[in-house]
Amino acid sequence: MRREISNKETKKLYDFTRAHYVEYYDLQTELVDHLANGIELLWQEKPTLSFEDALHIEFKKFGIFGFTDLVAERLSKMNKRYNKLILSILKTYFTVPRLFLTTMMVLLIYVILSTVAYKEYVVIGLFIMLLLVMLCKTMVYKIKQRKLKRGRQKLWMFEEVIYSHGQSFTLFQILVFMPQHFLRPGFLLKIMNYTVGVVFLSVVLTLFLIGVYVIVHVIPSKAKEHIANVHPEYNLV
Repeated sequence: MRREISNKETKKLYDFTRAHYVEYYDLQTELVDHLANGIELLWQEKPTLSFEDALHIEFKKFGIFGFTDLVAERLSKMNKRYNKLILSILKTYFTVPRLFLTTMMVLLIYVILSTVAYKEYVVIGLFIMLLLVMLCKTMVYKIKQRKLKRGRQKLWMFEEVIYSHGQSFTLFQILVFMPQHFLRPGFLLKIMNYTVGVVFLSVVLTLFLIGVYVIVHVIPSKAKEHIANVHPEYNLV
């Protein structure tokens, strides 16, 4: 008679993956299935092999870093998926009917920058304010995530990317790739001496405003739908 993984042993596999720093239920489930299949194949060859010994043999196949590389690889894929999701939504703001609203926003910012005093500080202040909004949203989710962990509730990788990791990664990209001199008042003042420069800044600020809006509101507002697209079992748990 073929020896199979019991429900009790399945629970032990979930505990094992969690103990080895796999926090996300979707990835835990994938690993549990992989380990269970491997153990059952070993039992076909060695029926008397204990569950613990079989698990040890299967885990060794993941190398010295265990599940770490797999988690990092999956997280990288999820970040790429998240970035594609952002771009797909951003594109809708440059097609009818949202194109009209986008154009109006550019014109409004252009008028403001053309009329206010200390306009360079207005630009810097707006950038900083938007970055702080993203940071606050990330911190709020981190607090929620800690509560979920304490309550032993299920965490999902794409949910983490949408609410926390994706925003943190986007913030990092903005801060690293945005030219450092761009936020210097002297540099901004030179740009805004020319109409073309003011138009350029108006477009950049509009893109940044829309991007932050998409990241902190649009995507999270439909988070369950996006998560279910990646993890079909999300609505079943």
